[in-house]
Amino acid sequence: MKPDKETKRKSKRNSDQLWDEMLKAIVERMPEQLLPLIEDVFQVRYNEGTKVKILPTSKIVPKRLPNRKLTSIHSDIAIQIETDYYHLESQLKNDRFMVIRMIQYDFHLALSNSITEMAPYEFSLEFPKSAVIYLEPNSEIPDQHVCHIIFPDGSKHDYIVPTIKVFDYDFTEIQKKHLTIFLPFLLLKLRPRLKSKKNPLSCAELTDFVNQIILILTTEKNEKRINQSQFEDYIELLDQAACRVFSNDELYRNQVINMTKSTIILPSERYERYEKKIAEKDAKLAEKDTYLAEKDAIIEKITSEKNAHLREKDALIAELRAQIAEMKKNM
Repeated sequence: MKPDKETKRKSKRNSDQLWDEMLKAIVERMPEQLLPLIEDVFQVRYNEGTKVKILPTSKIVPKRLPNRKLTSIHSDIAIQIETDYYHLESQLKNDRFMVIRMIQYDFHLALSNSITEMAPYEFSLEFPKSAVIYLEPNSEIPDQHVCHIIFPDGSKHDYIVPTIKVFDYDFTEIQKKHLTIFLPFLLLKLRPRLKSKKNPLSCAELTDFVNQIILILTTEKNEKRINQSQFEDYIELLDQAACRVFSNDELYRNQVINMTKSTIILPSERYERYEKKIAEKDAKLAEKDTYLAEKDAIIEKITSEKNAHLREKDALIAELRAQIAEMKKNM
């Protein structure tokens, strides 16, 4: 029995939500991974270790309906870095009305976080820096979304939201700019090739593609930009991406999963490494204890010899004093 239209629609919606959830998972587990992206898009650089605060993204607003009942809007990612605010939305498909949604989200974020009283009856409202992250290849996505806002006094302002096209970044640029956050989504680049008759995806190409992702992750780990746990989180997300992109291609799906298996440290191996580190530390402590014991023995020997010398000296002085006293008595 073939799935009906409603079932297909729900399946597609769940598929789209997966990519949003993957991005949110990265931000929640390792928010510092946003710093290189912020620098690349907004040209704002923060010191390593700068705290990234995740802000609530659900707001209660009135519906655009006659009954004006309340509803909620949900943005993807809202963060605060020092005194700056940022808002990022992830998208699979192009959306002509995206800028309208961004204005709505940004306005409510500004109301919640960036109202400043300048003087009595005078306020400033600072909107967050915002951008839309497009994950899937699409030649129709513009470099920026624009809305021309006309105020009651006739003045105009262009509300401009830049777009981030993940599919336009190659491996070299991602590694150079440390945009590790993009890596789990790169398999989406290959999706158009799955049904292509002119340029189908080969297993060799997929192997090379995944190897480059793993190589970048390994380099980031070796350079201490991510730790082992974060490395494994990225590998898990890559597996999830493979299961989604290659949901109808078991050969490709298993190929990716088999490649990533070799990069994961199993709990038993992690325990063995932990035990080895403890043994190495214990050996160093034992060596240090031996050194201290030898040092204490040397100090004790020197002290003992010194005390013996002092006793001999005291005995000699006592003998001399006794002789002097005897001489005085006989005078």
